[in-house]
Amino acid sequence: MSIHLDSPISKTSWSLYWHPSEGRDWSLPSFTHFGTMKTWRDFHTILEVLKVSTLSDGMFFLMRDPIPPLWENSQNIYGGAYSFRIPKAAAGAGFVHYGIAAILETVTTSSANTINGLSISPKKHYNIVKVWNTDAGKFKRPDDLLCLIPEVKTPEVQYKAFTDMKM
Repeated sequence: MSIHLDSPISKTSWSLYWHPSEGRDWSLPSFTHFGTMKTWRDFHTILEVLKVSTLSDGMFFLMRDPIPPLWENSQNIYGGAYSFRIPKAAAGAGFVHYGIAAILETVTTSSANTINGLSISPKKHYNIVKVWNTDAGKFKRPDDLLCLIPEVKTPEVQYKAFTDMKM
């Protein structure tokens, strides 16, 4: 399959956000918006400027537009997130791999399982990647998420509904 760099990345654009790891304010203004990706060239340019290795050092959110990176938002609250650990050395590339699959709508076993975004959070020796979906009622089994890289195994994937999270 050949994709032209100026081809649209999907039916909607996607945005990349950053949030301070130690930040306690989780309102939308506390996020830095790195850019909106409408084409594969946009996607490539943002990652080229940012550097893939940087993704394992901060809290980044790749979100379908116009959905904000807030789990309590009305477009996210009835969904949840598949989460898994990735060793720090593979985390940036893993986040990009899952990001591309989310954009292409090939990250889950069902095309009806809509993905709104994904996030990556640094820990000491690994990162936590979360893939955010819209319907925790229908899609909440860990094996709904495809294991796209060797570092991710289905038994290690967890799912948590956003309605179960504390404000």
